[in-house]
Amino acid sequence: MKDYHYRVVTTPHLSQAAAHSNMSMLETIRISNDGKAYHMMLSITPIFDYEERVSNWAVHLRDITAQKEIEKKLLRAEILVSAGKMAAGVTHEIRNPLTSLKGLLQLMRAEGEYNHDYVATMAKEVNQIETFVDETSLLAMPEAPPCKMIDLNPLLHSVISLLDTQAIMSNFVFTFKHDPLPPVLCNEESIKKSVL
Repeated sequence: MKDYHYRVVTTPHLSQAAAHSNMSMLETIRISNDGKAYHMMLSITPIFDYEERVSNWAVHLRDITAQKEIEKKLLRAEILVSAGKMAAGVTHEIRNPLTSLKGLLQLMRAEGEYNHDYVATMAKEVNQIETFVDETSLLAMPEAPPCKMIDLNPLLHSVISLLDTQAIMSNFVFTFKHDPLPPVLCNEESIKKSVL
């Protein structure tokens, strides 16, 4: 077998006697000639002579590959349980507003007329779904997005032009006046999302 790599395993779990005897434990991965990896626990203990000098070393090598596989499976199972709980929560948070939307649409269809109160309530429910989806999407961000120097002036103008359509639908008019802004180190998409 060839040594692949090793790492020192901390030893707070060792007994006081083992710690006093200067026992060292290493976790190592050994690669067999056919390329299979074996996780091994290597413990090295000094053997003292009658004058309390180290005269030899006791080395114990134990195969912990099966234990490592079980740990991996347990971790995978915990992740799946967490994902299932989260999926149930997401379903609940989206289903409630959708049920309200469906009911209000059926009422409007049955009454055969446009109802401003129903539409206002429906808009609130859609906003609730949108807010929940936005908050949930933050969990999916694996790492900080890359930043670079951005000229904010054209960026803000492009965002304002996107907002113009929503403003017209709500009977608003944007007047955007500002002094030229200096370049900023940021992520362009994150700035757009925060403004929108």
